[in-house]
Amino acid sequence: MYRILVLAGLCLALAVGARAQNPPPLEAYGTLPFVSDIDLSPDGQSFAAIVNMEGRSILLVQDINTGQRRLVMDISESKPRSVSFFGEDYLILRASFTTRANNARENYEYSGAISIEIATEQTEQLLYRTRNLHPRQAGLGKMVGRNVAENLVYMPALVGDSNEPHLHLFANEIDRHSGRTKELGSEHTIDWFVGPDGEALAREDFNGKDEVYRIYSYLDGREVIYEREDAATIPISLVAVTEDADGLYYVAAGGEDGAYDELYRLDFDGTVSQTDFGRPDADISSVYTDDSRRLQGVRYSGFTPSYRFVDETLQANVDALIEAFPGAMVSILTWSEDMTRILFRGFDGHAVDHYFVYDTASGQFLPLSSARNGIPPGNVATAVSVEYPARDGLTIPAVMTYPATNTQAPFPTIVMPHGGPASYDRIDFDWMAQFFASRGYLVLQPNFRGSSGFGASFQAAGNGEWGRAMQDDVTDGLDYLIAEGLADPERVCIVGASYGGYAALAGGAFTPDRYDCIVSIGGVSDVDELLEDERRDQGRRFGSLAYLERIVADGNTNRMRLDAVSPVKYAEVFQAPVLLIHGKDDTVVPILQSERMDRALRNAGKAVEFVKLDGEDHWLSTGETRIATLRAMDEFVRRHAPPD
Repeated sequence: MYRILVLAGLCLALAVGARAQNPPPLEAYGTLPFVSDIDLSPDGQSFAAIVNMEGRSILLVQDINTGQRRLVMDISESKPRSVSFFGEDYLILRASFTTRANNARENYEYSGAISIEIATEQTEQLLYRTRNLHPRQAGLGKMVGRNVAENLVYMPALVGDSNEPHLHLFANEIDRHSGRTKELGSEHTIDWFVGPDGEALAREDFNGKDEVYRIYSYLDGREVIYEREDAATIPISLVAVTEDADGLYYVAAGGEDGAYDELYRLDFDGTVSQTDFGRPDADISSVYTDDSRRLQGVRYSGFTPSYRFVDETLQANVDALIEAFPGAMVSILTWSEDMTRILFRGFDGHAVDHYFVYDTASGQFLPLSSARNGIPPGNVATAVSVEYPARDGLTIPAVMTYPATNTQAPFPTIVMPHGGPASYDRIDFDWMAQFFASRGYLVLQPNFRGSSGFGASFQAAGNGEWGRAMQDDVTDGLDYLIAEGLADPERVCIVGASYGGYAALAGGAFTPDRYDCIVSIGGVSDVDELLEDERRDQGRRFGSLAYLERIVADGNTNRMRLDAVSPVKYAEVFQAPVLLIHGKDDTVVPILQSERMDRALRNAGKAVEFVKLDGEDHWLSTGETRIATLRAMDEFVRRHAPPD
């Protein structure tokens, strides 16, 4: 028996049951998850969660054993992104909103960190009133270290009102809105690393214009310990401080064909050595660190994740936890300071994902909450991993979600390429895939070349292949399903967001006879304009332009080549009707991209519909606009590729 806890007045228990007959309402999928972020207190006795209900976002702190609520606060005025404990008495809430600085040409996503005293509900926005802050602070809420004993957080922030502000390191008391300068950065500084006492350990600089990358050690003055003078993009990714705080860890791709990412150690004397964290069968997808960013473990990629931790006891506890859920997706989130309680999210494919605390002393799994409400176990569709051959022989991994209805193959099909493009789809509760499956569609999520998670060579194989081999991989996945008798070739739509939106439009441009409808959410239509926007807004200072040039065109940015892979240039060949959906506050892919596609299709006499989302960013961050998106897609897809 599981103990049932009360969360914000709702009873939550592990859901079990038979397959339901009627699909849940659209709103059950489109609304924000009931719990969008969660953290465990240092003593393991309480949890903090961002809870979304009835169109509001609530910040909640609750005792795990008794169910007593320590804090209930409405935080709906901003877009809450994450919450974490600072000691036992404070929370730190990360939130953002879309804004525009004075004299700026484009909007940007402002982020900040807000401290909340749990007992009094007193709030302070950290660093907010620090003198001489640069007016455009997209990352003001970033924290690089915490010192709970002295009530201090350590945060970088841009200083100065010029076009080339400096990134300084600040110390900020947890209950104050301004900080004091600890170290001065330069206009090229991009990150800081600190020790447990807040003293600077290292500084990371990147000058994209001059292609110079440097790491400075602050142990004995300021000494360059790593330098690259041919760096058009940031060449390595610093991820953690070493356990003994005498060096840094970074992730870099191996140079041999088929190599996978490895974790390297850079000592503060400049010595580089390879660790044994790398695996031949998986990438290192993320790392776990403590409050001072010291390494605690790594998470490996895969259709379901796996882990390796520095502490042997923690590793044994995580192994036991995963063994108790064979075949399930188990996402380790955090743990108590004594490592006796572990917070995780699990998805077994039979019910929606749930949050649990594993109590290692008793061996019990304490359920905290389902991640979402209103979707019975019988309506959760089965997702499986598949592989298929691309036309050039490369093996493409994918996720396939079967219809959650009693229909028979061949099924109406949704091809749903992911965004990024350097991300990947895995076995998990995907709200959009599950929605389409609940309406009777088979959903294919191809991890085309250029996706991360499947090795350095697989990701690099996507360089310069937008609209070419990457798109072929998507098409080949559809052909595979048709050949297997699973997909009905007369009822196929392609749906995607961000890069996936580009891939959807590219499907209409380059394989116009394959799809019965096309849905692009915040997608790119004009590749040359995408690069031009980046060139105009950022230049080469941060390396983002060079990165885009590499992945889009493998460095060959000849306009004819870019036009050749831009769907907006092929409006005349589109056959399937198109639905464009775009947030007006999108700061990643400007809505102009969809406006140009809409205009080109209309001028060509093609069927197109355009939904503009007021107040929405690139990520469909609000439940209201997610629901509006699903409504538009549901009606559109049913009209052009009706389910049985």
